[in-house]
Amino acid sequence: MKAAASSQLGRIRVSDEAIAEIAATAALKVHGVAGLGTAGRLETLAQVLGVDSGGRGVSVETAGREAGLRLNLLVDFGCDIAAVGLAVQEAVREAVEDMTGLAVSEVEVLVQGVRGRGR
Repeated sequence: MKAAASSQLGRIRVSDEAIAEIAATAALKVHGVAGLGTAGRLETLAQVLGVDSGGRGVSVETAGREAGLRLNLLVDFGCDIAAVGLAVQEAVREAVEDMTGLAVSEVEVLVQGVRGRGR
């Protein structure tokens, strides 16, 4: 499937929100990821208003046939943060490219916090 395609019956498009949800799901499957952080003010407002945001903690920018993503993560205490970040980048790139047909130009990972007990 492509991010945008056409057939005799009409167009098929994949929204940025759907791409964010794909990325979030892929990231959460990576060992060491404790959860997703917040994407920013609009995300926080959506949470206050009770709007479901399946791709919370993920920002998507598409241009033509490319997508750039930014993920805000929480990692498990004791994990190698760099290794978790690299694994997230690869998992997200693979999932988004496989499901949408877009080329992923960038997956930026920001670790916003650490979850778990230190002692």
